[in-house]
Amino acid sequence: MTTMAKSYNDFIRQKRLSKGLTIEQLAEISHVSRYTISRLELGESGSISLSKLEKIVHALDMEMGDIFKHSLIDEKTDNFFKFMNTMNLKDRQSYVDLFMEIIGFVDDK
Repeated sequence: MTTMAKSYNDFIRQKRLSKGLTIEQLAEISHVSRYTISRLELGESGSISLSKLEKIVHALDMEMGDIFKHSLIDEKTDNFFKFMNTMNLKDRQSYVDLFMEIIGFVDDK
């Protein structure tokens, strides 16, 4: 039985370790820097882009939804993701752009 991770950061670390990968190996496979992966696993992932997170998740043979299924997420966050998933892609992108502008997030693509 898999233990419930406290956060998606913990879940990603657990998954990496269960696959026997070092941070360096995951960085090479995912094409995401070691620094970014290290910060993600330490819970300092406030500035990671979804595209980088997706690369890491896919390198671990998972889908984005998997990280949320195995971590504890508060009800508001869960409802937010459910709401966003009901939108068509164009509307979702517009809302994400607006939200990112509101919080002052800059995507470093």
